[in-house]
Amino acid sequence: MSAKPWSPSHVATVASTYTDLRISGDVKSQLVDLLVAKLDQVVPRMEQETLTQDAERKTLDDPQRTRLGYSRTRGLMTERIEQVDSVSAAAVTAACEELESYLIDVLRACETVCTNNRMGTIKPRHLEEALSNLGVSPTTQTEVITKPAANGDDPLNALVGGGSGVNSRNVILEVV
Repeated sequence: MSAKPWSPSHVATVASTYTDLRISGDVKSQLVDLLVAKLDQVVPRMEQETLTQDAERKTLDDPQRTRLGYSRTRGLMTERIEQVDSVSAAAVTAACEELESYLIDVLRACETVCTNNRMGTIKPRHLEEALSNLGVSPTTQTEVITKPAANGDDPLNALVGGGSGVNSRNVILEVV
């Protein structure tokens, strides 16, 4: 069974974010055909580049860059949603792009701090100063993870699983 291509209306919706012009029905269908033809070029190239980097690899990868893990990001997003039931692939992709952009901004700010201090290694103090320069409070992010709950229950206890498993409280604290 062959996978169905995108619907012309979906491609038109995506295309509408790039133009203010209307798109005729025939052009919508032609855009689908163009995207499928482009995908016919992209997939073999990506496949070859993936195998060039790792000949044993069994999953197609983005050989041009290392990205945040899709599944891990999706899982983290699913844990945080409150008013909807699920997370779409588009939302995960957008979140990964936003997170990677944020990471780039933080690293650039760290580089600036290191350059000013004539250092070649980003140290925790550089990260703290960089976050301060960006207007982000570094303590706010870590307090959420390490501060016990107000009712006295430690949020890490729920992750331990009774203490008999591999995930001990100390192992979790080391990871955090």
